[in-house]
Amino acid sequence: SYDLIVIGTQIEHRASDNICNKQFRESKNRDEYLKDLIVRNARVSPWCVFIRRSLYVDNNLSFNTTYNFGEDWLMMIELAVHARKVKVINDEYMYHYNMFNETSCCYNISIQKLVNNVRVITDVRKICDKSLMRNIDEMLLVIYNSLLRKYDHRELCDYLLTIQDKVEF
Repeated sequence: SYDLIVIGTQIEHRASDNICNKQFRESKNRDEYLKDLIVRNARVSPWCVFIRRSLYVDNNLSFNTTYNFGEDWLMMIELAVHARKVKVINDEYMYHYNMFNETSCCYNISIQKLVNNVRVITDVRKICDKSLMRNIDEMLLVIYNSLLRKYDHRELCDYLLTIQDKVEF
């Protein structure tokens, strides 16, 4: 039996007014799924995953409440680290995700949220073995690239200076 079953998801975006049917490759095993999850080539939110309750209970897992963005991504990685068997089902879309809510935290990505993802990656480094470090570093580069492309460098530096004493990286 499987510890995680990831179901097909249909995502609807406001920007394009199109429906994006996002499919992820079917992971052959848990390690492959974990790598895909780290670099966000797998669904990173628990809302489209059937999760065996014992993964939470037996491994004393709970969502990190110090994060206001990326906590679901971190939890999915933690769950995958402890899972024995994972199944990805892409045959049909069983979950429809509407990204039209302009007040949703996922709709507007801020500097704070992107920097928060850097903090999440720092935690991911602590729970994953060394064989995954290349994947983790690849994702860090993607996040840094997003920060540098999206925000004025002065604005980014000013924000980082305001949080340097409050946040441990």
